[in-house]
Amino acid sequence: MHKIIAIPSINEQGLNSKISLHFGHCETYTIVSIEDNKIKKVKTIVNSPFAEKRTCMTPVQYLLDNGVQILITNSVGQRPFVYLNQAGIEVLYSEEKFVHEILKDFLKGTIKKLETQDLCGAKR
Repeated sequence: MHKIIAIPSINEQGLNSKISLHFGHCETYTIVSIEDNKIKKVKTIVNSPFAEKRTCMTPVQYLLDNGVQILITNSVGQRPFVYLNQAGIEVLYSEEKFVHEILKDFLKGTIKKLETQDLCGAKR
């Protein structure tokens, strides 16, 4: 099965980048294509520019425009979380790690679904 995963990242180093702690305000997204439980393609895309009319939906739409089906993030606000779910993007949670470590966890099936208690501002 083919899946496209986005991980908000602190720079354009792809698999060697660390996850960004700010989903909508990250510098880049590392986009990874997974096929038959193997990494097939890795690219980085610069986060959508901060436009005058930027909303919480802007980064969600940007990910949709890039074919993303799964977001693995450390944190996300309530409104983007709702928009991601409405858009059909599955939202998973990862601790602060390198992207390659997060993907290893994903392929092993050890990454959990992000729950409301994991949202920005929620107590952990």
